[in-house]
Amino acid sequence: MLDNEFIFNEEEKQYYDFCLRNRQALTNNVLPKFDRTYKKQIENIDQFGYEIIKPEKLAGFEQICLDVNDVFSSKNQRSINNPLLEINGLYNFIKENAVGFACEYFNCVPMLSFIKIIKSDITNKKPKDTQFFHRDPGSFKFLKLVIYLHDVDENSGPFSYVENSHKDFYFGQNGRKRYTDEDVINSHGEQKIKNLIGKKGDMIFFNPVGIHKGKLPLKSNRTAIIANFTLHPEYGQKDNFARIKFDMKNMKTSLDYFLLQACAPRF
Repeated sequence: MLDNEFIFNEEEKQYYDFCLRNRQALTNNVLPKFDRTYKKQIENIDQFGYEIIKPEKLAGFEQICLDVNDVFSSKNQRSINNPLLEINGLYNFIKENAVGFACEYFNCVPMLSFIKIIKSDITNKKPKDTQFFHRDPGSFKFLKLVIYLHDVDENSGPFSYVENSHKDFYFGQNGRKRYTDEDVINSHGEQKIKNLIGKKGDMIFFNPVGIHKGKLPLKSNRTAIIANFTLHPEYGQKDNFARIKFDMKNMKTSLDYFLLQACAPRF
């Protein structure tokens, strides 16, 4: 196997099961108690592959959106690669609104293994990379989160998921492979492609082993926070897949250390 390839395989489940047992034992005493339960929503992810949730605690969210806009206005870039350092309040917002769901999904405290803020621009007329359908390597089972930073309709590049595709038999496939719309329609049917439009602040949780993409925006830009929760540092990613950084001054509890275990501390 070449370094720039990753082939999905059955040994991944053995590694995942080992990490799950250890993670549950290690974090049992720090697993927080949350007011809200997500049993039905998690069942929907297991059945369909995705679920949309409204955040409960929006304190600071407007300022996060303003700060993100300021960064993109001042820098000619497509993404904010270290948002935990660049965007004040983002980590607390994720912790207050998304970590409870992730903990219930895994029945332990997972790691925040990836986080970026990505802007998809209407000036880009051709899709590239993750704007094609694909599956994510990284773990046998993990949880991906997309948070819209403004209202998203069919013309502003909604997230698109192929319903039930997380249940496919995909061992032996290349984890870096990209699929055209025609490929997916032929293999799964057009009715299975779900364009998930949403309001500002909506959180889309999904199983990223299923086929998905961010659609190319047509009439307005789309900006979103993308985050991954896993039970171990991710594998099988591109060579430039960098560990995200966080500020040690924000570490308050054992929960924080477990959540950011896959990240690189800045002292």
